[in-house]
This record gives sequence, structure tokens and C-alpha cells, in this order.
Amino acid sequence: MNDQAWLYETDDLHKALAFRVQRASRVLRVHLSRFLADFGLDVSQEQYFILFKVQAQPGCSQSDLADRLLGDYPNVTRLVDSLVERGLIERRPDPADRRRHAVYLTDQGHQIAERLIPAILEQRRKLYADLTADEIEVFRTIIDKIESRAAQLAGLIPPETGEE
Repeated sequence: MNDQAWLYETDDLHKALAFRVQRASRVLRVHLSRFLADFGLDVSQEQYFILFKVQAQPGCSQSDLADRLLGDYPNVTRLVDSLVERGLIERRPDPADRRRHAVYLTDQGHQIAERLIPAILEQRRKLYADLTADEIEVFRTIIDKIESRAAQLAGLIPPETGEE
């Protein structure tokens, strides 16, 4: 065994990377929820993520909004429905494909996004203030590898064969 024996210890949960990633995720979710509430936006985190994606990709379909890895299409439909009811996004028929509806921000949705996006970016700057650009890139690489391996082990994606 190499110098990473501590990875396999089972006597201290706080040393387990998966626990620490989950705990960091939970803290980030609490931070985002409080930020959105303080901002005066009564939306869930998932609704915020939909708004952000629609703002970034106007005219996308609901299936484009779903996480292909987790296949959360029914949840996306509920989230879009709730945002449509609140007047923040709208569905429009796609003239190229009558079976598809494109999703867009409404005027109210645009107004919120125009105020919210800069505030979110400022929160990101504050959150990552103690990290260098190189550390952030290394972290992204590591978290991508962990997510990919976990998805393979969970059977969500096929294992890599190493062949090209």
C-alpha cells in the first residue's frame, strides 16, 4: 500500500473524503439558500440552477436542462412548471420541432437575472478568495475525476476501457 493509507481508515469519518465532500456540499447549499433569501428571491436552489441555465442558453429544451448523468427529467418538468407559474420563465413551441418546447426567461426573469448574476459572481469571488487560480483548476480536475469514477461505480456511465 502506498502513502495514502489514511484514505482507507474507517475509524474517523471526518477523514473520509466522501464525507468531507458531502459536508462541503451541504454547507454550500446552506450558503446559497441564505444568499438567495437575503437577496429577496424566493426560489429553491434547483429553481435557481434552472434560471441560470435558461439565462445562459435561451431557447433550450427541458431535456437540455436535465442532468443527463442523473436523469432527472421529471424533476426538471416540475421545476420548470413552478417557474412558469411564477412568471419567471416561459415555454414556446419550437417551430422546427412541434414536439419540443423551447424555454426562455420572461421579462421578469431577465430583470431578476440581471440583478442576481453579478451578486452571485461576487459571492463566488468571496468564497474562493483564499484559493489561487491554479488551486481552483486542480480542484476542478480532482472533483471531475471523483465524480466520473463514482458514476462508473454506480453504473450511471459505462466504465472507461482505456481504448481509443
